[in-house]
Formats: sequence, structure tokens, C-alpha cells
Amino acid sequence: MTSAENAPDLSSGASAEAIPTRVPNRLFLALNRFDRAAVTILVLAGLVLYLTGIVLRNLAPHMSAEWTEELTLFAINWAILLTVGHLTVRGAHVTTTVVLDVFRGRWRRWLAACGLVMTLIYFGVLLVGSYSVIDLALLMDERGMSSLRLPMVWYYAALPLSMVYAIVRGLLIIPGLFRGEGFVA
Repeated sequence: MTSAENAPDLSSGASAEAIPTRVPNRLFLALNRFDRAAVTILVLAGLVLYLTGIVLRNLAPHMSAEWTEELTLFAINWAILLTVGHLTVRGAHVTTTVVLDVFRGRWRRWLAACGLVMTLIYFGVLLVGSYSVIDLALLMDERGMSSLRLPMVWYYAALPLSMVYAIVRGLLIIPGLFRGEGFVA
């Protein structure tokens, strides 16, 4: 028995987070594994770097450890932005459900799908806007404040890449939403 057969439909008023879709399970399993692995690695790297900075400041204050803070910010920024795609397909993104809760059946399904389309349009606006920030950072050769002097383009690049990833994942489930299959569990 598949998860789609066990799933309530959007017309039942069930929570959108608990409603699976018929998008190929292998694809979503692979994307979910990528999400979990990438975010886990980035968060653990950020934690290790931050703790390294604390240890270096306390045990060897003469060593400059400000670079650990910069690398921690890079890792956590990338981890947070990579979760956007995962949260979007689960219906866990920021959305207004006040209107959605009033409707049932076909109207509810179409409103949920239209809400996701508007979210993806917003992601597209962020994607387009992020390129101007990246262009400016490249033009100015903007660098981090630590002794590493990392190009800030690598920090800013998390936004357009995460928006493309979220848009692709969202586009994969829109047909299912219009058919009433719901968000991915």
C-alpha cells in the first residue's frame, strides 16, 4: 500500500503537512536525503568551527580565531537556505491558511495550489534580486572581515541556489496539488 493510498485529501480539512503526493517517490527520497545530508553536514561543520573558535580563544588567545566565526556564518547561512525547498514541498513554508480553512473540496485544493504558485513566484523575485547583490559583490570584490578574506559572493550565492532548488521542488508537486493529492509528507 502506497503512502498516497493512505493519505487524506485536501477536502477533509486535514493538515497540509501530513498529506503525501504522487510525485515519484524515488526522486523525493533522493532529494530529501540530499537535504538531510547537506544540512546536517553544514550545521555540524558550523558547530565544530564555532567550538574551535571558543577553544582557541580560551586556550591560545594569541592565535587569531575570528575566522571560525566567519566560516560558521557561511555554513549556517547555507544550511538554513537549503531547507527552504524541503519546507516548501511539505507545506511547512510560511503561508496564510485563514482563507484556506474556510473552503472544502475542490476550492480548497485549488487555493492551496495557487498559494504554492504565489510562493514560487516570490522565490523567483528573490532569485532575480539576488543576482544584483551577487553582481555588486563581484564588482566591488567584497570580502569577509576575517583574516581569511573570503569572497562574500560565496555567502550570497546560497540565496539564488536555494531559490532555484525550492522552485524546482515546488514545480514538481504543483500538478498533484491541483489534482488534490496534497503536499509531501
